[in-house]
Amino acid sequence: MSNKIIPHEIFREKQALKEADRAWDESISYDYTQDEYIFSGGTKMKYNPIFSSGKDLLIKVYLPACEDEYLTGFGESVKCLVDQETKKLIDKNITGRVALAMLQNDSLYYPGLIAGEVVAIELRGPGPPIAIFEELVWRFGGVAEKAREFYFNHYRRYNDELLRFT
Repeated sequence: MSNKIIPHEIFREKQALKEADRAWDESISYDYTQDEYIFSGGTKMKYNPIFSSGKDLLIKVYLPACEDEYLTGFGESVKCLVDQETKKLIDKNITGRVALAMLQNDSLYYPGLIAGEVVAIELRGPGPPIAIFEELVWRFGGVAEKAREFYFNHYRRYNDELLRFT
């Protein structure tokens, strides 16, 4: 058994590659605690974009199609992840607080609003939180008319059937 000695050139190349890798890793490191959600009025709210994926942090949120739906607390139902602090506030039925939530499915109402997007929500006590309407319109534009028409026709037909059986 012979011990092979690595020539100095190969050793230096490997050292240079290790140093380059280390420099690359340091250059792409990202501080996740510095992300900010910027509201339409310019107000900023810091958040951690890495939401835990535990089932206990998954909540139902309504996306309103219009100002009336926002005021009454109705809209398209979507699933969202929230942080532990927000989940505790929801469980305590806190009202009027603003928090951030990450969508887990795509929206029918807002075509640009897809899974992984962060939305501002308002806590509504015992009812599910609702996304802030002005923020949705500012970030993702208006509601897709085709989707809204389908949604309202579906529920109109459903309500007509309920009335027929009562």
